[in-house]
Amino acid sequence: MGSAVVTHKPVTEYHRGRCILADRSALVEEPCYYSSAFVLVPKKDIPLSDDGRIIHDLSAPHGSSINDATNTDWTPDDRWDPYSSIARRVLQLRRQYPDAIIYVLGADIAEAFLHVPVHARHASAFGGSIPRSHVGIMSGTAVFGWTASPGCFAVFGKAARHYHRYGYSYVLGLPEPFWIFQWVDDIVVIEVDIGDRLHCAEQRLRNAIKLVFGPDGWHEGKFTTWSRQIHAVAIDWNLVDLSVSIPQRKIHKMKSKVTEALELQYITKKNLSSLVGVLRHVTTFIPIAKPFMQRLIRAMERFGNPGTPMNDMLLGDLEWWKQLVFENEFAGVPMSMFDSTPPESDGWVVIHNESSFIVEGLTPRRTFRTTRFQSDNGATLAQCLLSVVSSWIPVNPSHTFEYRLGRITAATGQLKRAAINESSLRTYTKKFNHWVNFCEEFGFTIWINELPHERQARIAFDSKVAAVVFAHRSVRNARQNYKNPEFELIAQGYKRTNSHVDRKQPVTTPMLREMHRKLQESRNDTEDGKTDLLWGSIVLAFFFFDRSSELRGPVARDSSTGGTTHCIMAVDVILRNRHGVIIEPGSVAAHSAEILYRSHKGDQVRQGTVIRHYRSGESHLCPVIAAETCLRVRPRWLHGGRRLGPFLTSVNATSTIKKSEVAILINQVARTQGSDPSNYACHSMRIGGACALLAAGKRETVIRLMGRWASWCFSVYTRLRPGMLRDVAESMIRASAWVCPDDTSVRPLGGCNLPSIFN
Repeated sequence: MGSAVVTHKPVTEYHRGRCILADRSALVEEPCYYSSAFVLVPKKDIPLSDDGRIIHDLSAPHGSSINDATNTDWTPDDRWDPYSSIARRVLQLRRQYPDAIIYVLGADIAEAFLHVPVHARHASAFGGSIPRSHVGIMSGTAVFGWTASPGCFAVFGKAARHYHRYGYSYVLGLPEPFWIFQWVDDIVVIEVDIGDRLHCAEQRLRNAIKLVFGPDGWHEGKFTTWSRQIHAVAIDWNLVDLSVSIPQRKIHKMKSKVTEALELQYITKKNLSSLVGVLRHVTTFIPIAKPFMQRLIRAMERFGNPGTPMNDMLLGDLEWWKQLVFENEFAGVPMSMFDSTPPESDGWVVIHNESSFIVEGLTPRRTFRTTRFQSDNGATLAQCLLSVVSSWIPVNPSHTFEYRLGRITAATGQLKRAAINESSLRTYTKKFNHWVNFCEEFGFTIWINELPHERQARIAFDSKVAAVVFAHRSVRNARQNYKNPEFELIAQGYKRTNSHVDRKQPVTTPMLREMHRKLQESRNDTEDGKTDLLWGSIVLAFFFFDRSSELRGPVARDSSTGGTTHCIMAVDVILRNRHGVIIEPGSVAAHSAEILYRSHKGDQVRQGTVIRHYRSGESHLCPVIAAETCLRVRPRWLHGGRRLGPFLTSVNATSTIKKSEVAILINQVARTQGSDPSNYACHSMRIGGACALLAAGKRETVIRLMGRWASWCFSVYTRLRPGMLRDVAESMIRASAWVCPDDTSVRPLGGCNLPSIFN
């Protein structure tokens, strides 16, 4: 079985120029020739008669194999990306683009090692012969089974990875490099679906593999389309619910391997190697298990071929692995577990035997230290741990760092306590050094409450943080995400403890009528129309939800364009009749009024917005009459020789109706109606319009579009009005009653039959 496959593969490699087929007698005559054993093993569930994998150097005598003769110091570095980098990439994209969909693509390099030519001094080592034939084989590639093949392949694999990572595409107008995970021949690409990002990343990956490995390097059969789930490096990755799982077949295999090993009296090197292979994924999910994995690897290297009798140390380790594997399913583990690197003081292992204590540090990349003491009593153990602490964890930070860390800890704790209950608090990581360095380099203050104009800084907390994010992006090309749950929690607590902003109250219809009455009383014989212009601007502000900067001065200048900022011009106010035809002011046929907002606070790209209103049916509180009034005053002033600016509320060439005039009038009316004047300002007109529209039963989307809000922040302005609750109780009873069965009913006072609510 499999003889056809064994024959076919060398012939195929011969035609590709990767090996030499010659008479065996001629090859044996070469003094450098060395023949190694090879065997055909199955590929997953494929029968050997159809296909298989040729593995070299399986059963050579101890000391005479090719691997034994290979100097591993010459082998290139074969370390790849850690598995946890996949999870960190997904979480990074989720924070960076919270509204975008994240996709993953998997790929594989066909016959990876066969694309790697070996050095001439190694080529002679890969020789073999086909049994019952006179044909000899001399391979010129890094064969599967050679201890240096992964390192030799890494030179080419990392070249493809380097090519892919140095490509980029534009995302939201900014260049973003591509990302790739590679573990030997397994490749994973994770990107967001924005623009042509996915297409560009896939094309870059294809070009990288073809550039390094040629056209035969791309394994189309193992190439997956963009999806939300993937099986890579023997782990299932779910990008929908951000979870990681070891497949159940792997769990069953781990359990069976550990159980079989515990029943052995003599454990071979092959058994130990198999255990290391199936248990390696556990350390991905439980990093604390790394020292025990290292103990298995050291045992495998120490005992060598053929193996060793089962001893107490191995038996204890296998029992530990059995409890760990059998008590955990390793399914649905959140990716957030891999989002941060554990601290160096990750944990210790204390091993006790008859004569000593052994304390070992668990964290990798650290000098192995062992402290031994006589195990007389608990005081000896305490002395041992004290010695380890003093030698491993030196504590001598600078006073500046201690002071800063104390402020961070105290402030963070205070903000968290202000945001949520004490019982809900959790531990958060403090990554503050980058922010401190950034502030010190550019001369910024580190703490927000130390900024000048403290009150304004507190009011615009989110805008200040957004400016910080923009500065990092433009200066350091570093994306900072401040929409994660931890920051939202701290920001919420900051606003609760530091913000003393009193929300203004809305202007109501009775207040508007009182304002109109006061303006009419203040008229005199020298009235030139300014009172009409002031009243018209007040009514427009109420119905069109105008901001103060859109109707009243002082008019600010836009530093980017040199023009004015957002102020409504007279030519942008248009009157139409019932048929939609534009008419001049002064005609009784005006049926609607519309305002073109060339730009506004929520329109950063200056796309423009048009808002239209129709007649209200009242003479004094009508947006159409108010717009017509403002437009009638302007030509009368121009005809009289007055120079006016281009704005709707201009009173001369350089100024408009002042905000203070409107604010004084609102405060006077509030005082006459028994309200606190400090609760009202010019912004109360905009708030009053939003509250009136909500009371009228309009949807929040209509309010947002009418008010030209870029977000839903207007919800903090709205107030409940008595008229909004007039039929609430009746509606609640009617709505909740119909969820009950229809077979029993009660008769309410109104005389109608309603289903009973007592059953």
